[in-house]
Amino acid sequence: MFQHLDGNKDSLDVKIVAIAQDYEPKLISFDDDAEEELGDRYSNGDNVIPDWDPTPPAAGFILAAKFDSEEGPIAWFVRPIAPDNPGSSRERRLKRLEVATHLIEREHTSDLAGHIPT
Repeated sequence: MFQHLDGNKDSLDVKIVAIAQDYEPKLISFDDDAEEELGDRYSNGDNVIPDWDPTPPAAGFILAAKFDSEEGPIAWFVRPIAPDNPGSSRERRLKRLEVATHLIEREHTSDLAGHIPT
């Protein structure tokens, strides 16, 4: 269903949904986060997702989902985006959605959060 963030449009859609709802999304890969013992078990074909406790990327992030993808287990974390600009929450969401959609249409693969107005 979802894949590792590699520029794939479906992967970026996850970020658009989170951003449009006033959340900053971050993806954590199992390979970068899991302890060696879990990595060994995963390599041997064990389902280790229930045992994996992914590390939040920074303060304020909460685990939104963790699941296996075509490239291995991944976890999505989110945290609220602080409303520091004038304008309604709806106006901010629409602007972020517009910018994010434009970037996807251009097949932009960099981190969208750095380009989305808050």
